[in-house]
Amino acid sequence: LEPKDELILLHVRLLRKLKKSVTLDKWEKALIKFCFTYSTEDGWELDRFGFKRAKLSMKIRILKNLCESQFDLNAKFKLEMNKIASQDLRLNPVGRDRHGNC
Repeated sequence: LEPKDELILLHVRLLRKLKKSVTLDKWEKALIKFCFTYSTEDGWELDRFGFKRAKLSMKIRILKNLCESQFDLNAKFKLEMNKIASQDLRLNPVGRDRHGNC
């Protein structure tokens, strides 16, 4: 089962936002390099087996790390996020305990 084009494009766009030079034909190599920046195990596994045969948990971890790195390495995104008040970013509590605490 090949990764969907939309999924590949999402990874490529997130990598490009991190100032990585990525072409569609070599997106997996760029993703491997990115993985080595946060985990040698993920980088090694992705290099050895490829994205297509990687475990779902690793694919999710890669996407999570790509999204989290936007806060640190994508200056434009970081600037826009800092304009938003912290209260606006927080969700309301789902419920309260019997003492009324959130």
